[in-house]
Amino acid sequence: EIAQLLSRSTSSPMDLISALEDCLVPALWKVGEMWRADQIDVYQEHLCTNTAITAIDILRQHLSIDTTDGVVAVGGSLTPNIESLPSKLVALSLELAGVRAIDLGGFLPPESLAKAAADYEARLIWVTHTHVIDVDTLLENHQTLKSQLPPGVRIIVGGGGISPAVRRSLPWCKFYETLSQMVRAEALAT
Repeated sequence: EIAQLLSRSTSSPMDLISALEDCLVPALWKVGEMWRADQIDVYQEHLCTNTAITAIDILRQHLSIDTTDGVVAVGGSLTPNIESLPSKLVALSLELAGVRAIDLGGFLPPESLAKAAADYEARLIWVTHTHVIDVDTLLENHQTLKSQLPPGVRIIVGGGGISPAVRRSLPWCKFYETLSQMVRAEALAT
């Protein structure tokens, strides 16, 4: 039902991205806040998250997106972050902008993401951070990723879990606040 509602309420790729930002993303943040405040149980948070993942997968299957001539991008969330939903949102948004997005999910070692970038000849890497547990590990993972990427590969970062101080510690990464901001900038860059 969520996938049908989102697809019916949009007439263009940017409309769909706006619908994701305006409806789905705030609802998921609210679920996370409720879980952190012990207002809902873990199983309820998991049901909401899995429902959103299913809706995104259904949307991707039913959209006719041509990414054959587009830039290749790979991404996910680095260890120890196990979340895959934010990465799915980024992948779908990049695909709507004509980028061939290969979503590798959560709990991804930076060395593996760098290897995927090389294997797929990706020109763009995305990393999502909705929850930061250990800033030192995050910075170390990004340094490892950067050091193992071929020259010219761009890294984009998103997610509400990164503080301004951490962003400043990653000057080689481009940070985006929203999916639509990312799509507009990356569509121009590619």
